[in-house]
Amino acid sequence: MKKLIALLLSVCLFAACCGCDLFGGDSSADTSSKKTSSTGSEDNSSVDNSDSTDSSDGDVSDTSSSVNRGSVDLSGDPSKSYLIPDDEEDYSLREQVVEWGTSTPTLETAWEKMTLPHLKTSTDEIAATMRKNVIDSKNSDYKAKGYTGTTYYISAKGDDSNDGKSEKSPIKTTTALARIPLKKGDAVLFERGGVWRLSRAIVAVEGVYYGSYGKGEKPALYGSPDNYAKAEYWKPANLKNVWKLGISDTSIGLVVINNGEIVGKRKADGILSLEKNGDFYFNRQMSTLYLYCDAGNPGKVYTDIEACLNKAAFDVNRVAGVTVDNFKIKYFGRLGVDLAAADNSVVSNCEVGFIGGASQNATTRLGNAIQMWQGCDGHLVENCWTYQIYDTGLTPQGDSLTPKQRAKFGTHEEDYKNITYRNNLIEYCALSIEMWHGNHNDDKGGKWNYTDAVFENIHIENNVSRLAGYGWSSMPGQRPDPHGEHLIFYAHAYPYARNVYIENNIFDLCDAWICRWEFNLNYSEDTNDSTRKKVNGVVTPINNNYKNGIWIIRNNTYYHGKNRSGGINWYGSQKTGSGQTSLENIIKQFDQSPAKVVWID
Repeated sequence: MKKLIALLLSVCLFAACCGCDLFGGDSSADTSSKKTSSTGSEDNSSVDNSDSTDSSDGDVSDTSSSVNRGSVDLSGDPSKSYLIPDDEEDYSLREQVVEWGTSTPTLETAWEKMTLPHLKTSTDEIAATMRKNVIDSKNSDYKAKGYTGTTYYISAKGDDSNDGKSEKSPIKTTTALARIPLKKGDAVLFERGGVWRLSRAIVAVEGVYYGSYGKGEKPALYGSPDNYAKAEYWKPANLKNVWKLGISDTSIGLVVINNGEIVGKRKADGILSLEKNGDFYFNRQMSTLYLYCDAGNPGKVYTDIEACLNKAAFDVNRVAGVTVDNFKIKYFGRLGVDLAAADNSVVSNCEVGFIGGASQNATTRLGNAIQMWQGCDGHLVENCWTYQIYDTGLTPQGDSLTPKQRAKFGTHEEDYKNITYRNNLIEYCALSIEMWHGNHNDDKGGKWNYTDAVFENIHIENNVSRLAGYGWSSMPGQRPDPHGEHLIFYAHAYPYARNVYIENNIFDLCDAWICRWEFNLNYSEDTNDSTRKKVNGVVTPINNNYKNGIWIIRNNTYYHGKNRSGGINWYGSQKTGSGQTSLENIIKQFDQSPAKVVWID
């Protein structure tokens, strides 16, 4: 009898000790949701209660800050561990991993080894040329662009005791950069060949240029604090083939192994749900990442393991005149370049890959490459390459400010004006280009209400969008809506639109709709008195818009074939192609003069 009681007590003690590991503790399975945030870092379409409780109101702090998240190695030395305070926003990185000449390859070097299909398409040669143009882009003449103030240099071979004011005395870390009192007109140049692993975004200063100097590969910004392919970092968990790593963050939604040969599948139900190589589970309360690897210690099996934190590379929030030029931005679980109400901003010559998957809040995962949130007047994205993005490659989107946010940030028109996306390569994203604006919120979140936000003078031109819905986020189990669309336009509250040009682009294969068009009411402009009026009825781009100069869609090339959905989807009508003739008829309802339409059987 005593032995039986002892056995029962042992079982109970074991369950209490390892229950969080085995069954996920605070986790629950993914389901479906839609965009709810007003915090300026959207979205998308996947519920996950495993590791985030962020509020949807931008004025409410993360309720998870009261949780003791333990410690994390941020130095590259497993013997060094730093406590993260309760208020994460007050946390300053004490030691940053900076590498020289160890930048991981671009996507194409691991292309053929990827577990995802490498599809041969009509634009392979064009895409290869565009990738090369981005990768080989030279340092820009920033002074000719008006940045004539002080130039600061940051190098992986620098020293933070330097003043950073010359190439001979560069600083080393972004921690030191944050201490420099930058002013409008200044420039910050990162030396090529270096890799900076960030645990928090570089906060842009108004009117400052961020770019590159020197020779070699673009300066790389990575959202994984270290390359975790080191045997000493991993310990066996209490389940066969499962290994654990100490790392702390609000959310880890993406693990990339060997430069993309394996893209981990995130599980929300604890370590018992880990079944295949690459499956991972993150327990935020225990500051532990669990990874399934049946060949032994992952640090010995793999050469590169990137655990992507819930961060962005750049935070360009309500500051004007900022340029981000010539960076390689990879392995961020939140966003690549996070812009919000950033007038006259430029992102150019950048490679942005493997972004997203982290929890935005208790209901939503997110991940866009280059995002403009809550309006702007003047924004250019040019000669960039975005790939393997959880959600969207390029996007202007967001909800209106709440009354509290208006009191905090001041008034902003919240319109999206004078935005240009030009000469970009967008591939292997769930969505290529997405555009929407939401509601006028009350401070409690409220419901979707009508808004007078405007999309005006938008130019989407000379881009190549390919293989939407064929990237890592569309693999089974990654998101509940693994669709792929080149263009998606919708609004919860039906914004006005004027002079939106979609011209001379190539749209090559997607897993669902070429365009998903969800305006079910048309708001056009009365050209006599410039007052806006509502026009009832189903919208198609042809029947109501061209005559008023609202949507100008022409001279685009389309390659499409049989997939899960069809050709064009707009409110009240789904146009599904089944061959060359039907596809041509569908496209003519969208594009007034297409350059080429090709059905791929």
